[in-house]
Amino acid sequence: ASKLATVTAQINEKVSPFGLSAQNNLAYPLESFQSTSFAMRFTFIIASLPVFFVAWYVGSTVSDVSFNLRRREIGLLLTKGFSRRQLWWMFLFEAALIGLLGGLLGIVLSFTVSPWFAAAAGGQFIGALVLGPDTIILTMVFAVVITFFSVYRSARRASKMVAVDALREYVYVEEDKPYKRLWPWVALLLGSFKMIVFLLGINLQAGFGGAPSNILVFLLLGIVVAIDFGLTYVGPFLFFWGFTKIFVSGSKFQEITARASRFLGDLGKLATKSVQRNPARAAAVAFLIAFIIGYSFQVVGTLASEQDFVVREARFAVGSDVSFTLSSPANVSQIVSAVSSNVSHIQYMTTEYSFTGSAGLGENGQGMQFRAVNPKTWLSTAYYEGDMFNGSPVEKAFETMSSNDYTVILDVNEAKALDKKVGDVVAVTFGGSSAGAVQTEELTVVGFFGIGSSQTSGQYWSYVPEGLYNQTKENVVRSASAKILVRLQGGTDSKAVADQIRGLDIS
Repeated sequence: ASKLATVTAQINEKVSPFGLSAQNNLAYPLESFQSTSFAMRFTFIIASLPVFFVAWYVGSTVSDVSFNLRRREIGLLLTKGFSRRQLWWMFLFEAALIGLLGGLLGIVLSFTVSPWFAAAAGGQFIGALVLGPDTIILTMVFAVVITFFSVYRSARRASKMVAVDALREYVYVEEDKPYKRLWPWVALLLGSFKMIVFLLGINLQAGFGGAPSNILVFLLLGIVVAIDFGLTYVGPFLFFWGFTKIFVSGSKFQEITARASRFLGDLGKLATKSVQRNPARAAAVAFLIAFIIGYSFQVVGTLASEQDFVVREARFAVGSDVSFTLSSPANVSQIVSAVSSNVSHIQYMTTEYSFTGSAGLGENGQGMQFRAVNPKTWLSTAYYEGDMFNGSPVEKAFETMSSNDYTVILDVNEAKALDKKVGDVVAVTFGGSSAGAVQTEELTVVGFFGIGSSQTSGQYWSYVPEGLYNQTKENVVRSASAKILVRLQGGTDSKAVADQIRGLDIS
């Protein structure tokens, strides 16, 4: 981008005497690619943070076990004259070597298996793989740093061992400091709070239905929302860690396993004694298993939810198996006839008209989006989700619309703003002074469309019968558009049908 800017400046300097200038048409695409690439990298780093946490936690747990198993070695080195500082530096040097080897192995593996992962996800690499020196250096530095933090506390404690105590066999040192007993409870409470919020489906970040008048309540709610935002990413992990620390590493788990071992025989007793001898190690293993399973569900669930949203959004955008929008709604019937006569495998066809209106008398009322449909054919042709319609069953609402042109399935947000219920009448104005005549009709509400929740916002649209559009089209035709929906027979290739429609010679 910077090189192109330089070239553009040079060209401008050459052609400016002739009253000309150069236009850099690659600047915007490059800026777009740069922002997209940064967003992808940032998202990937956020998703990788739990993996880095697992690496640190495993490293610190293994370091505790390793240094305790090396007690005799440490005792012998101390008796031979090694200072504690020398032991400290020896342990850190070992960690640095492990970090460098781990980083190098990670680079080799990523360079080797990345094309396989891309192929498994349905993509492909175009051109040769590029591994820049900055990536290599940063990876090696990061590997050494995370290894250093994993070993730091254990190595420091090991280097401070008394020589006589170090010569003893493996002894696990439990953490009995009061503040270390407090943090698991804090983590468990915070994690439990977020787990309950997840299970109840509450979105605290969407607000509380308006700012409270009391400033103290406002500040308190702001703190709760800020904490909830942070717990969205770390809440489940805090829950798993606090639970395992308290109930597995603590006495509760030992009491339960001791009772359960009576019914599990000798194998159960052996497992119970193993846990009782190494409760912290058992807690670490339990936490890691719960962490990995929980993280897998979170990542896979998020991916599945995003894929489901993308597919449903595409279906809503298209409206049916195939759809096409007309530049003008003037000749809809002739075009429908031409398509049905020349395109095969069509099962149903219907037309949607989109236009605007305003609720209340006058042009300055509540702005609304309308879709006029044929109530007898739309349900069998269009893609819709029954849960989006409420107030009355969607079939009943469309049946009422088919017998009465002065009815409406009202946008749920508009209904809330106008305080309308099923059976109420809403006055809607079509057209305006700029478009021609103004026409006001009173429509009976037969249902609502949209998700009626205080945690969702945005504008949906309202459905009216096609007969109402025919009576008002003279006033709304300038802003109206038409969309033809096509439902195909089962097993038909919709792309092939779309190509047939594109190939028709329809003026």
